[in-house]
Amino acid sequence: KNTPQADLHRDLLVRMICWATEKTKAVPRVWRFPNLEAAGAMMDGDGDAATKEIFDLAFSTCEEFGVPYSTYLMEDQFDVITPADAKALRAKGHSVGLHPWLGPYPSLAEFETYLKKAFGNFRDRYGYVPSASRNHCVIWTGWVDLPRVESEIGVRMDLNGYPGCYFQSGVQSGTLLPVKFMDASGKLIDIYSQ
Repeated sequence: KNTPQADLHRDLLVRMICWATEKTKAVPRVWRFPNLEAAGAMMDGDGDAATKEIFDLAFSTCEEFGVPYSTYLMEDQFDVITPADAKALRAKGHSVGLHPWLGPYPSLAEFETYLKKAFGNFRDRYGYVPSASRNHCVIWTGWVDLPRVESEIGVRMDLNGYPGCYFQSGVQSGTLLPVKFMDASGKLIDIYSQ
């Protein structure tokens, strides 16, 4: 099971500090979400082989509830959502991004070359670099090499963290908050994981 040990330890420490200081003064706390909300949600989905009708249904359903929606296109789907469609969706608060796919076991060099080309093709067609990305089948190469490349391209959030039963990787912080990637030397990379 994916037990968020760091969060449990942090919460234990906070409880111990509060217990030790309860007779003196209150300990300031930082709320996790804006406006004291108990939770936050991000509605998004891969566009794997989706048709225009499926995309329209997803966006209209989210609009019905006042929720922005993000979807990610594979390169062979670029004709399904036109640049005018993407512009109109963005004006309504939605977003369209790239859903890269190079196969199940690309080398780091292959993935880096492909990502630069694919994001360039997306930028050329839609006029912007998407702020977030999720790879098809959440394929991952290296330790933090992919987020480093995404950061160089201009991507701000990587959505490939996908822990779950039967997955080989995907350790999360447990807070459900975005966190920056960190390389083996402890240097932060200017891109968030969610």
